[in-house]
Amino acid sequence: MKVELSRYIWAEECELDTKTGEVKFYRDKKIDSFTGLYFKDGDIFFGLYPVKDDLMIFYEGREYRLHDGLTITLEIDGKNRHFEIAEYGISIDYGEQGADEWFDENEADLFYKIQTEYKGKELYENWTK
Repeated sequence: MKVELSRYIWAEECELDTKTGEVKFYRDKKIDSFTGLYFKDGDIFFGLYPVKDDLMIFYEGREYRLHDGLTITLEIDGKNRHFEIAEYGISIDYGEQGADEWFDENEADLFYKIQTEYKGKELYENWTK
């Protein structure tokens, strides 16, 4: 399956083939509606997108279902961040994502948004079809 993802808060798009893991990056959005979000830093690629009634994660060539029964943590130490989903063995170290007077943490950092909202209904209701 191919999905279009937008880079969180940046004007960059990509098409992800969830079967092969191939990613094609481009500037302008091709699909008018919301399709998902991604984080990229060096070799790290993390996608989050809706599939029917589920939210799916794509990381290191595999798909995982996001749900409220997971153990998701985000440690913040100055500008350094560590995001983890224990059950899936996902562990990502990254730097601060641009929170400032224009964007708060929830608007600037996809992992912050996931960690603070994955147990609530609103995230799933707003993102799923």
